[in-house]
Amino acid sequence: MHIPDFFIVGAAKAGTTSLTSQLKACPSIFMTTPKEPEFFARDDRFALGPDWYSALYAAAGPEQITGESSTIHSLVPHFPHAARRIAEAAPDARIIYMLRHPVARSYSMYQEVLKHYQNDSRRGRVNRSFEEFLFPEDFPNRAPRDAVFARFDAHLPDTPGLLLDGSDYSLQAAEYLAHFPRESIRFILFEDYVKARRQYLEDVLVFLGLDPAEARDGLEHEARNTSLDHFERTAQDQQLSDFKSRFVPRWLNDALPAPIRARLRKAVLSANRARGVAAELPQPMLPETRDWLTRHFAPRYSEIEQLTGLDLAPWRQIDARWWQERGCAP
Repeated sequence: MHIPDFFIVGAAKAGTTSLTSQLKACPSIFMTTPKEPEFFARDDRFALGPDWYSALYAAAGPEQITGESSTIHSLVPHFPHAARRIAEAAPDARIIYMLRHPVARSYSMYQEVLKHYQNDSRRGRVNRSFEEFLFPEDFPNRAPRDAVFARFDAHLPDTPGLLLDGSDYSLQAAEYLAHFPRESIRFILFEDYVKARRQYLEDVLVFLGLDPAEARDGLEHEARNTSLDHFERTAQDQQLSDFKSRFVPRWLNDALPAPIRARLRKAVLSANRARGVAAELPQPMLPETRDWLTRHFAPRYSEIEQLTGLDLAPWRQIDARWWQERGCAP
């Protein structure tokens, strides 16, 4: 079995796509395609065996170190065996774990589930609110799973824990600290990383035993997994598709030159805006929901700092601004 040199284990929606793309562009590093094999977390993938996993690294060069980036590797208790399996297979591996403000990460994970559903169904629908995900007991008539989750996300739990447990960094960090020595784990605060990407990429390269000068290559090939552009674009595509299905025969649409199709798109969207037809976008979380989430997560900050060695002052500042806007105490 191929033994990777390092794992980016999460957290989902905390900058792992950006860091993965940067590292993948560094000459001394090979990372898997797909980005998230999920081999050590999912029982169905693990059952495929070591040959299936090793094949993902077949194209790695002899001088390259290898790694992967599966964010459900930090989603206990839903995938409880990941850290142990990684430690058994690769006890000397380096572990990279990125943390983002827990309220922001939880909402972003909600958006990611919706985005996957829209990509899979090719329909720009938003069938559940954030609150319906978090508090299912309050919404007995919420949309069923198959109207919310993509088919390729069948392994994800349809529970509040999908959004909450991935933001419980004390739980997730403790799991890896139970299986790896502290010096083998690099914790990175997302809010610091986005302000100093070169510095953190150089630090990660040093952590992996590589030349930090390779950061120049990584920074030229950065991908970001953002949701806002997706929802705007998907909603517009849906509006155009609805219009064409009603008024434009397929044979005519196929025959139209690209410039005319582009003008048609612009005209349809302009007409929709004029008629007040709004894009169907996920609604922001309710203020009361953010109050609840902030109170839920903030008491754990000190424990997270003790486990990771990070300074969570940026999170405390975010929370303080929120309570100031709300005009109340936490």
